[in-house]
Amino acid sequence: FAICVSLITQAFFKISDRRRAFNEELAAVRMHLQKTAVEEPIQLKVKAYLRYIFDRRRIQAKEANLLNILPEELKLQVRRSQMRMYLQKIPLMRELEWDSFEKVLDSLETFDLMQGDEVNAAGSPASAAWVLVFGRLRIVKRIIMMSSDSFINDMDIAPLIVDEHCLEDENTVLSRITAIAAESSELIRVDKVKFFQCISETRKKSLHVRGAALYRVKKSTTDEHSETLRPRRSSEAAIHAAAVISSS
Repeated sequence: FAICVSLITQAFFKISDRRRAFNEELAAVRMHLQKTAVEEPIQLKVKAYLRYIFDRRRIQAKEANLLNILPEELKLQVRRSQMRMYLQKIPLMRELEWDSFEKVLDSLETFDLMQGDEVNAAGSPASAAWVLVFGRLRIVKRIIMMSSDSFINDMDIAPLIVDEHCLEDENTVLSRITAIAAESSELIRVDKVKFFQCISETRKKSLHVRGAALYRVKKSTTDEHSETLRPRRSSEAAIHAAAVISSS
């Protein structure tokens, strides 16, 4: 029992040692920024970013030295495994062939955004899909769509995925929302051009068929809605005419 208590105590001190060493270095950075008359907003951004990369274990992490000496192929396998769970959050990715999915994994890019940084802009061409890995996003603007579009009406204020619909159509599509980082965040970027280069021709054709089918469904729904309105207008006009005749 005494040995277990001793091991637990040592582990606790090791964890606190990492935090204490970081706080000491952060205090030195803070002092340096103040002495060099750096503006307060910039100081806050610097400290927030340093805390962010510390929490993400990119600095002062003992495992980093050992992971860096792995063979490149093994590093690639580790990266694929880490990215796979986030990429599968996009429903479309679950429909891809295994080879295509692996190629998409290799094409992914990671980005760090600070609080207030913009992910995309509503109404502008969507060039990539974004998946949140760490942090939090916030929607500050959205395009007003028809009330029947449940995707827009039911969208989360703090989304985990942004602009995933651009991967369903090789043609130009627009972003439906403007999302910004509500805090320091890490995101995965799925480039649209690279995505369509990775997937097979068969899959491309199926995506085009799906897009055309969705368009036809929406168009037919709109036509039916307009057709139901026409008789109603004509009947209202007939009632009005009858009222005028009877009054005369």
